Amino acid sequence: MEFLQLYAVVIIALATSSAVWVPSTEADHMKLVRWSDAAMDFIQKQDCTNMLISSESECEKLKKIPASQMNFYSTSFGNTEQYRSVLPDEGLSRGGEHDVVLALDPYPRANFGHLVVVFYVDLERAPTRCSGLDSFYLGDGECLQLALKNRCHNALHRSIERVNFRKRCEINYLPLVNLKNDDTKVQKLECSNDVTGFAPCPTIHRTDLETNDLMDCELTSNSRRCIGGNLQQVRSHCKIWEICDQAILISGGWSSQTMRPWSEGNTRLMYNMLRNEGFKKQRITTFYADGIMDDHQPEDTDELTSNNFYPASQKIPIRNLITGFCKSPRCVDTLVIYLNNPMTSDGNMLLWDTNGNGVADESETYSVRELMSDLEDCATSHVYLIADMSFAGAIIDELSDSQQHGNVAVYVSSENNQYSWSGEYTNYLTGLDHTRQCMGKIVKDNSRPSMMSSPAFWEGAPNSANTTIYGAPCHFARFFTTRELRREYMGCQNLPTAMWFIKFAQVDSR
Repeated sequence: MEFLQLYAVVIIALATSSAVWVPSTEADHMKLVRWSDAAMDFIQKQDCTNMLISSESECEKLKKIPASQMNFYSTSFGNTEQYRSVLPDEGLSRGGEHDVVLALDPYPRANFGHLVVVFYVDLERAPTRCSGLDSFYLGDGECLQLALKNRCHNALHRSIERVNFRKRCEINYLPLVNLKNDDTKVQKLECSNDVTGFAPCPTIHRTDLETNDLMDCELTSNSRRCIGGNLQQVRSHCKIWEICDQAILISGGWSSQTMRPWSEGNTRLMYNMLRNEGFKKQRITTFYADGIMDDHQPEDTDELTSNNFYPASQKIPIRNLITGFCKSPRCVDTLVIYLNNPMTSDGNMLLWDTNGNGVADESETYSVRELMSDLEDCATSHVYLIADMSFAGAIIDELSDSQQHGNVAVYVSSENNQYSWSGEYTNYLTGLDHTRQCMGKIVKDNSRPSMMSSPAFWEGAPNSANTTIYGAPCHFARFFTTRELRREYMGCQNLPTAMWFIKFAQVDSR
């Protein structure tokens, strides 16, 4: 029996290429089961009018989700040291020195960030030191406590109206959990398949320890393993006498643990759609996670990773590329920007945890406000911004009163208070026929399949989206042959000399 258990553990580890923690003894297993049951019971018995997990409506939804649809995470226990926990977007109350950290992911099919419920278990705790709305005494000295963001903890005991706290208090990411005196910052909070009744753990193809080591080579080499190496390679591609359609794809996750299984598929779907609509491979720049995609194809035939492919950690090159395109008249006809990274509820897109400390600093986030600043008065003919992220509606909120984004059209997968689910929005958009249809009408005129979120569309001025995705006049596109569309509108076209004189005049006048 013991051999079979060991064999199962090895198979799980090989399948996920990540450590899935398994209790070493039957007694430890029973503790884990008891704690997971207590965590579920804690949620289901809470009064949502007094609970700061999230909004009251979200809390009510959470109480109806069975364990079979959740992932269960736990640290090991019985260590001589206790654990500390941090979130990428804010500190946790009581974030340090706990015996065990647990987490429930109610939405394994949603993109991060989404609601995650985190608990601490403290051992050898007296009942008098385990009381309150956020604590539950389990007996035998075991105290289960709900983790909250720092600014929300005191609000539990206030009698004032707490509606404004609700969304800010929501924990949207798995915390990074380390032993108190361990400086390696290796994640100790791991998904567990050992507790029956919960959903199977997601596949993780590599560890953060491996990917963080890869970042050390970014400034020194440009091998296949350091494909994002030379920062000087990330530049706008503008040739004299030529105007082109350009695309920038930003995708992946904040860490290997937040990368969903569909992240790579979303990126490839968008890339392939753009290629089918005439975008040159040299004119599509991809910033993906830590700069590594799983090898589903041989390296020498993988077009996506062989051309302009970099880690999403390179915030300055991303911004320089966008502003470079926007400041160059007669360089870009249509600029497509695709966003598929985790996002916080206050409008910060997480790029990659480059230093591995679990806390998102300014260099590791790209805010909606920064993106909008980079796109102000953009000199391209059209900008099509597609965002398949949780809370993506924050982009439209930021643009709602703008007078400086007249040529920008935005397509978001969800409202500002909604999560984005798997790759459903990307699958929907990439599955439509873009060849002869207006971007402004394509979403409205096509029957949208049932989605768990509410997609939205915004344009900076009337008729901002009155072309196809590659810039053709869509109302007349049906009169062109496919060959004529490819020659006249798709990809790149040569510009008359007079237009270049106008371009230089515009640049000199600035």
